[in-house]
Amino acid sequence: MNGFIPDIVARNYRGKDFSGSFDGSVLFFDMTGFTQMTTQLMQHDKKGAEILSQLLQELFGRIVDSIHQEGGFISTFAGDAATAIFPEKSSSNVFNAAFKIRKIFDELHIQQTEFGEFLLDVKIGIDSGIINWGIFAFNNQSAFFFKGEPIDGAAKSEQAANKRKIIATEHAKNLANQEQYSFNKHMDTLFTVNTQEQTISSSNSKKSISSIDANKPIKQRDEIEKNFYPLEKLILKSSGEFRNITSVFFSFNDDSFKAFQHTAQTIYNLAQDFDGYVNVLDFGDKGGVILVLFGAPISHENDTIRAVSFAEAATTLLSNSIRVGISTGTAFTGVIGGTNRKTYTALGSVVNLSARIVLKAE
Repeated sequence: MNGFIPDIVARNYRGKDFSGSFDGSVLFFDMTGFTQMTTQLMQHDKKGAEILSQLLQELFGRIVDSIHQEGGFISTFAGDAATAIFPEKSSSNVFNAAFKIRKIFDELHIQQTEFGEFLLDVKIGIDSGIINWGIFAFNNQSAFFFKGEPIDGAAKSEQAANKRKIIATEHAKNLANQEQYSFNKHMDTLFTVNTQEQTISSSNSKKSISSIDANKPIKQRDEIEKNFYPLEKLILKSSGEFRNITSVFFSFNDDSFKAFQHTAQTIYNLAQDFDGYVNVLDFGDKGGVILVLFGAPISHENDTIRAVSFAEAATTLLSNSIRVGISTGTAFTGVIGGTNRKTYTALGSVVNLSARIVLKAE
């Protein structure tokens, strides 16, 4: 069972290449309706978790496949949102993928279940530019990251989008195939993307380096991935379920690589000490974030106490360089994604609340 890290990370880790940058495009999508759906299905225990799990597998599976078909990969999952990277400077692949994702929601927008009807939607942002990446090790665990202006720009573009709309920055617009796509000014330097064709066909897409490399098997892939995630725990808890968790959400500034590495290393090491699970390491328009879960995938009787003690230790060691939000409640947890990329996730208002608390923290 692999796909918990992108192919580009696995290949560079195996080749002992731990940092770099490249020209590329970034697609950020955020799905709406899942928090409400999760909250309502929680009332129906195992059956509700089964319905939610099946839908998430279908949605994320098709999205991952669409991105992969266009030569991209998901760099980071963040609950019901994700960032996809396309390592190609002047290519329409990122726009093709965006319209494929929108088409998926055209089909699955209305979800009829035995417990009621649910409405789902998506918003998409696109930017292009230099993307930086890195791999580092903390004690017995490795981590990877992608960061840069196009990742921030894609996130900001998505925030400006209405439901089922695709918003691109001016930089991304200038790199697009103008015969295939048209653009209407949305605001400032952002543009609404429209397609000139009735359908988007991957057969006409220019494949990027990442898609070519993906066809070559990576030796000892499982062993590489074990350095990044506790696969034995994730496989054991791969099926979707509702669990009581404590979500610890960190936000920090990423002004320098040295400062960011120190912050991440401290949090990762403490998470191991308190037996928490680092679920997300990500960068966006508001700086760096790290999400640590207690109670999933493995639970203890005193998970909330562990989480609070962990957060106190982190704030003691990192002083004013971080902001922390903690919340406790029930979340949907499990492995979601497709063959080429997957993650263990936690979805629900409890995770969203810890993120909102961080925004209020000084």
